[in-house]
Formats: sequence, structure tokens, C-alpha cells
Amino acid sequence: MAVSSWVESVEFIDTTIAGTSNSQSIALSKGQNYENCIPFFTVYSSQDYWDCTLTDVYFSGTTESGIINFRRWDIRSSNVVYVKCYIVEFNPEQVRVQQGSFNVSLSTTHTVTLGTTLSGTNRAAMTFGWRANDGQQYPQRVFVRGRVTGTSSIDFYRNSSLSSCDGHWFLFEDLGDNFRVIHKSGSFSGSGQTTTIDGGRTVDLFRAFLLGSYAASDTNAGYADRWASRQFFYSDGSTRWDKTNTTYSTI
Repeated sequence: MAVSSWVESVEFIDTTIAGTSNSQSIALSKGQNYENCIPFFTVYSSQDYWDCTLTDVYFSGTTESGIINFRRWDIRSSNVVYVKCYIVEFNPEQVRVQQGSFNVSLSTTHTVTLGTTLSGTNRAAMTFGWRANDGQQYPQRVFVRGRVTGTSSIDFYRNSSLSSCDGHWFLFEDLGDNFRVIHKSGSFSGSGQTTTIDGGRTVDLFRAFLLGSYAASDTNAGYADRWASRQFFYSDGSTRWDKTNTTYSTI
């Protein structure tokens, strides 16, 4: 099936959160119904303060005149956040979108019961954004792992319950024969971990992409080589997660 039959529109947002502000709101320009939209976004900042860099995302306004919002927790006048975001609007007859919020403030895990049960976990994928107010920069307090745990629930986890941390999630489910999803999970403390895709089944890398997240055990505010992890296709039948430092933090 052609993508044009299940994707209604794509909008690119390139914006910043000024050092003197903790949020930025942009009006959607394509007349999207944001209830059918998924934001795929990344951020980077001018300084190393996670409470001023980690960014949540959510929609507001009306379904005919929607707004996308980016928000962080704290303000430092020297810390500008740069946001790059693609908003994909799906045809609701082909792809169902569910959205909601989560909160792991003063806890490590938040389980969300979905409003609509999935037809199968192999048909659904998720992305999310979050913010955290930990000014001491401990990775175990601020990095959140999200996953689809079954046809009726998703959950969010971080390694430490200290500090406030909340965000918004976006789940998209194929209702036809447009795409399929493979879910992988694991942990490692050494140089990395390689996992096979459905027992090593070959996938077309030009028709596939990765969405992922992780929590970290590291209690040290520095040494990003211990906890900053990357993920990528290791071959056409496997994926890999790794970090620079081969010891310390568990991912």
C-alpha cells in the first residue's frame, strides 16, 4: 500500500526554547487533526544541564486549530534548547493514534492502561517526550525507558525515584497492512549488546527505522561515556546498543 494512503501530512518544525523561557508553542500550519498526529523530535542545548535540556512535547488547542508545545523544567539564561520535529498526521482509517501523559515523579515506574486495546503488539510503536527537574545531573534520575508491555498497557521506568519527572506519550497502531513492529529489550554494563531481529530475519534497512529509549544506573553527574548510549542497525538481521566506556553504568 502506498504511504500516501495512510499518511495525511508531514510538517517540519525548527524552533528554539530561549534561555529566558521554559516553553515554546507553535501553531500547526497544515490543518491537521492533532489527535491523529505523532511528533518525532530531537533536541540539543548549548550547555550540560539536563533540567534545562530534557524537553516534553504535547498538543493543545482544537483539532481544527492545533498547537504543538515544547516544555522543559528549569530556566538558565545561558541554556538555549534547539528543537527539530517532524509531525506526521496519519489517516485514522489506516493508523490509530493514542496519546496521553505519564508521571514518574517520586517513583521509578508508571504503567498506563490504554484507552483502546491494541490488535497486536506487532502493529504498534511508541515515541514520547519528558522533562526532569534534577539540577544535580544524575543520569539515573532523569533518563526514562518507555515500552509497549502488552495489548492493553505501556510503561515508563527510570532507575531512581528522586526528582520530579513527567511527560507525554504517542502510540501509533497499524489497522491495515501498512507496517509491522518488532519490540526488543535488554540491558548491558559492558561495551554493548547485539540482539537479533526475529531470530535473525533479514529486514530491508531502507524501509525500517529504530525508535528506542533507555534508563541508566549511573549516579555520577559526569562521565557521559559511561551512560550515553546509541542504537543502530548492526546488520540487516540485528540491532546493537553500545556506549564508549565498557564498565560502570548499566543501560
